Amino acid sequence: TKPPKPEAANNLVGYRFVSEDGQRIFVAQTEGFAHHMLAPYTCWEQFSEEGRRLWNVYRDYTQPQSVVRLALRYINRLDIPMPVEEMEKYLLTGPAIGPALAGPLTGMFLQLQMPQEDIKAGLVINQAVIPPQNETVLSVVLDIDVFRTVEIPETEEGIWECFTELRERKNRVFEGCITDATRSLFH
Repeated sequence: TKPPKPEAANNLVGYRFVSEDGQRIFVAQTEGFAHHMLAPYTCWEQFSEEGRRLWNVYRDYTQPQSVVRLALRYINRLDIPMPVEEMEKYLLTGPAIGPALAGPLTGMFLQLQMPQEDIKAGLVINQAVIPPQNETVLSVVLDIDVFRTVEIPETEEGIWECFTELRERKNRVFEGCITDATRSLFH
């Protein structure tokens, strides 16, 4: 007998909408909703207001039965001036390189997973060296994902209060990962 012929599935799972300037992205899928804002950033109030507006469109159209995950993810690109002798000068949370391994850092990937029990959330921090925009910097991604998958509020207002709590934690985590030397790079 002949083996069954493989068939490709062509099932639409969602849509991705991008603003004319390419800085805002709205993803509506059968299993979820995402709202992204790319640099240069505005303020949290504008981002969350737009997120609420898009959520209302998504909710009214899809009528989801429940919300099973709330998350805020911030992906930051840190351009650290070369040469980088000591990563701890810029990152308080990062790779520790033993003294016997002295030399320049050209690549890394680090992931930390930490429960945030006080707010019933999870935290994932990823750090990685990425290709720099030019050879005068070492570009590091500081990716912070704060999420909640248990005891999701049942009301809209409760959901938005939870997002505020997740944002406050993300801010504490970001500040806890960087140094004044890194902060000076932003100004």
